[in-house]
This record gives sequence, structure tokens and C-alpha cells, in this order.
Amino acid sequence: MNRTSASPDSGFTLIELLVGLSLMALLAVLLFGGFRFGLRAWEVGGARIEQLNETAQVQNLLRRQLGEAYSLAGNNPQSAPVAAATFQGNRVSLSFVATLPTQVGIGGLYRFGLGTETVAGDRRLVLAWQIFRPDRPPRANVDDNSKSVLLHNIAGVDLAYFGRWQAGAPPQWQTDWDDRRGLPELIRLRVTFPDGDSRQWSDLFVAPRLRGPGT
Repeated sequence: MNRTSASPDSGFTLIELLVGLSLMALLAVLLFGGFRFGLRAWEVGGARIEQLNETAQVQNLLRRQLGEAYSLAGNNPQSAPVAAATFQGNRVSLSFVATLPTQVGIGGLYRFGLGTETVAGDRRLVLAWQIFRPDRPPRANVDDNSKSVLLHNIAGVDLAYFGRWQAGAPPQWQTDWDDRRGLPELIRLRVTFPDGDSRQWSDLFVAPRLRGPGT
């Protein structure tokens, strides 16, 4: 009986080809799975950075605006009477007077309203503004061009004010404040997000710098 042996140049057998293709397919699946995992991790990391940047930008804006809150009441008996308090806040909203950011390019004092609104189930942190007129009360509503949505889909806000509400009393945190005795020493803003929301908000503390002429 004659036996023939495969020469080195005879190529791969069918079984060898099937084994090789199976290994290549398995390797491709593993590589694609790793690529998809890496892409997902990149997307999650990018979204996380965007969320951190968003809250940081909002805090920077509010730190600047609240830091320039301006009082025309308090300890200045020579100031012109105002039709409404220039600083008035409670736990969920705050009205105050300050200048617009410099990049807007419009001078003068404006009355700002910080609070929340809900549109189609979306609870938002909103900052609205209008020209300040000491002799007139603020308008009840402002148009959309004078309102900015700072954060979408929040759970709620909590404002507090630190200072002396009565002369001689020690300073303490209050849930309501108006500027009959000037501005508070500190304003605290806390924003909470719905369960499962990865955004974070560190309590924002701001010390108003301006007290108005003579205060």
C-alpha cells in the first residue's frame, strides 16, 4: 500500500480553515465588545464632564449676581422711598436688585427674580430680570427674552439667609428676608436633583458686597 504525505506547499485543510475562521470571529467579537465598552465609557465620561461644567457655570453666574445685590433700604434714611423691597426672599424664590453682567453691555440697575418654574413636567431653575424703577413695583411677568433657564429637570431649591434680623440679636440662618435692615451677611442656595440623576450641586454661599449708599 502506498501512502501519500501532504507536502508543505499543499495549503490548509478544511478543518484548519474552519478553526482559523472561528478563532478570528471570536477575536473580532472580543475586540468589538471592548471597543463598544470603551466608547460607552467615553460617552458617559463626556456627559459627566458636561454636567459638571453646567453646574459650575450656573454657580459662577449666581455668585457674581448675588454678590452684587444692592439695597436701597435698611440704614439709609435719606434714600428715596421705593415701591417694593429691593431684596426679598424666601425658601424657594428670591428677588434682588443688581447690575447686568458686563458682557451684556447695558448699564443701570435691574431687578432679578430667581426661582423655579415647571413646563411640561420639566422643573427648571430660572433667572428673570427687568429694569429697576424705584418708584414702581416690579412687573408681575417678564417676556422670554428677559428670562434664562439655568438648569433643567431639577427636584427643587432651598434658599436661606444668614444675618441679624433684629438689632442686638445674634446672627442666624433665616428662611425669609427683606432689606428693611439691609442685606443678609450670607445667602445660601441649595439645588437638588431627582433620584438617579448623576448631577451634583455643592451648596452655594454668597456674601453680598453692596449695601447701597449710606448703609
